[in-house]
Amino acid sequence: MPAAGPPAPVITPPQIAPDTPADAVPVQEEQGSTDILNMLPWLVPLLLILGIGLIWIFARRRAKPGAASEAATAPAAAPPPAPPSQAGPPARLPTPPEPAPAPPPPPAAPAPERASPPSGTVTSSAGAAARSAGGTVRAFSGLTGAPPPAAPAAAPAGLVTTRLSQPAAPRPTLQARLEILRAEQTATHFELHYRLWLANTGPAPVDGAVLRLDALPGGQDTQGQVDRFFLREAFTGQSVTIPPIGAGSRMPVEGEMRVPLDSSSAFRMNDRTVIIPLVAIDCDYRWHDGQDGLQNSFVIGRAGAAGQDRLGPIPIDPGPRIIQEVAAKPV
Repeated sequence: MPAAGPPAPVITPPQIAPDTPADAVPVQEEQGSTDILNMLPWLVPLLLILGIGLIWIFARRRAKPGAASEAATAPAAAPPPAPPSQAGPPARLPTPPEPAPAPPPPPAAPAPERASPPSGTVTSSAGAAARSAGGTVRAFSGLTGAPPPAAPAAAPAGLVTTRLSQPAAPRPTLQARLEILRAEQTATHFELHYRLWLANTGPAPVDGAVLRLDALPGGQDTQGQVDRFFLREAFTGQSVTIPPIGAGSRMPVEGEMRVPLDSSSAFRMNDRTVIIPLVAIDCDYRWHDGQDGLQNSFVIGRAGAAGQDRLGPIPIDPGPRIIQEVAAKPV
């Protein structure tokens, strides 16, 4: 007998799921339809209210043409209109606040004062005027001989520099005083040796001066002679250039002048022939801010007794001689 093998496997048949009842899905559809039907009583009145509200709003807009413009200008955050059930007088849209007036512009700042242009002093090298050993300027005329030959003008050396200065100082003041050194009589002339002091009593220097002076015969037409001299009519006297004179300084000018002894100057007084000559000066000078002038005249005569300031006529006696006690006094 053949040997017994392993037992044959037992095959279990698959289980078949029971069929789903045919009425399961229709039951859900029937339930959803029932919910919609239950909501219809609420939806119909709500839709009716919304329709009435829209019709009311449209009618209001057509009745008021300006409503559209007001709605356009109304701010975005304006509240919605009240529902029709609580309709009352329409609420007025808020008026936007008027902008605050712009503040007035600040007052214009005052224009700065113009500053005046700075003044300047130009300094350069220049030749000095001729002086004597003692610093005295010599004056000459045709009556006292020819002046010494002038030295050739040297070319200015150095650089011209400009220095800004403060506003112009007060002007200088030039004064004159005549001193008689000696008086002589010749056969034809009365000769006068003099020293004229030019003093600057002002606080500013005199930049330069041109001095003119002459001896006048005097006599009967004294005032007319002085006036014609100041008008520079037929001038025949002396002329000299004065170097600069500092503030508070003085400059001496020395020279000789002559007056002819003729009928134009000599006349009779108390049975004597006498003369009373004059010396007139005219000086133009410059300073840092302009120019000015000095005009003065002096009478020449014999000094009186002690304590008297009057001058007497000068006697003319025959023959050359030196006349003592001759002085000058401002007219």
